Amino acid sequence: MILQKKGEELILSNKGLFLRVKKRPWPYFQNRKHKKEARLKVFTTFCHPLKNPLYKPYLLLVLQKTQSFAERALEAIKSQIDLEEKKSLRAIIQGYEKATIYQIHLISLMEKIIKQRHKPLVNEAKQALKEGKAPVRPSHGASGSYFMPGVSRTITGVFKPYDEEIGAPNNPRRIDFRGYLGQKSGHFQTAVGEGVLREVAAFEIDKALNLSLVPYTTCVDFEHPLFFNNAEGSHLQASKKKIGSFQQFHAGFYHIYEISQKALEGITLDTLQRVVILDILLGNQDRNGSNLLTNGRELVAIDHGFSLSASLVRVPLLRSFRNLPQMRQPFLPFLQEKIQSLDCEKLIWKLRKKVFIDERALDRMQERLAMLKACINASLPIYLLLDMMHPRYLGYLYDRKSTLDKKAKLLVSWFQMHRQHKIHL
Repeated sequence: MILQKKGEELILSNKGLFLRVKKRPWPYFQNRKHKKEARLKVFTTFCHPLKNPLYKPYLLLVLQKTQSFAERALEAIKSQIDLEEKKSLRAIIQGYEKATIYQIHLISLMEKIIKQRHKPLVNEAKQALKEGKAPVRPSHGASGSYFMPGVSRTITGVFKPYDEEIGAPNNPRRIDFRGYLGQKSGHFQTAVGEGVLREVAAFEIDKALNLSLVPYTTCVDFEHPLFFNNAEGSHLQASKKKIGSFQQFHAGFYHIYEISQKALEGITLDTLQRVVILDILLGNQDRNGSNLLTNGRELVAIDHGFSLSASLVRVPLLRSFRNLPQMRQPFLPFLQEKIQSLDCEKLIWKLRKKVFIDERALDRMQERLAMLKACINASLPIYLLLDMMHPRYLGYLYDRKSTLDKKAKLLVSWFQMHRQHKIHL
């Protein structure tokens, strides 16, 4: 079957839809092994052109060219496929268009953050790349991340490109971890590609409360051939410029799941309560033993990409923490004072203007903060406070910002009465 352009032939087989180019390979679907074929029916093929270009005109050009080809392919096979397959192919075309437009929007936001001032740590990492030192990809983790080298140290920080997250088109770990930008990331209910912004937001919240848990985090751009690209596979080709979050590396720290239960019980009450406060404000849904680090004395909190969701979500905490004796204590007085004196409006303004967090996500954070203050005033122990951070309670505060504090107080008093009634029974 011949398409509108000369030298192109569409082949429909049980393995998918292919484009055979007689004169030259299709420029946006090149493949070293099969230069004359491009598979369309697999969705990741549509994500291949999203190679992390930072130039919006190039993205628009790729969108126009690819969509034009897909529309011609759809017209050419109308007589050969049924209605359901036609709808499926149409959905793929629309999904690709949505992903590209979303990427243009996301890059615009990140370019604004990149222009902000950075610590000398970022400049040191960039200088190390210029001197020929290469980033190293760790063996663990479900998303793409890189240990960035330094001039005067082995590792300066951890770099996480926005397009290598779980569900993003260039995830290097597994094929089923790839998708398109902007989609909801499973049960975490956060948009794929925005994890970078949430990592920076976690640092800003930590700094506002002076919790000293989250290492210095910012949004930067780095350039190196080692960065993964789904279209190239594992081949190291031209140098690629990527945007992502850069977090300072702490040497001598290890994952908390590597320590014994006895050592876990030795964590101070102050440190544990600071982690609880941070996770509640963030609405962190991914706190586990691999994203909490310790050196035996201090704790460092990392990996906050699945936080600040715009939906009502539960705020789980590390299961090992729940049974610790420290969890049966109320918050320490100086931490209570920090929470009560937090300038929420100033923090929200900073997250809105500096990190571009969604307004609905900021509303959910205000609701959790109101519930936290009400629980503190009622002197609830932490393990009961965590029960209140559940959609069945937070749902009553949904879209009721004008009476937020009053509603939270009523909910906490009702929760206490209900719990006392169950105890007497």
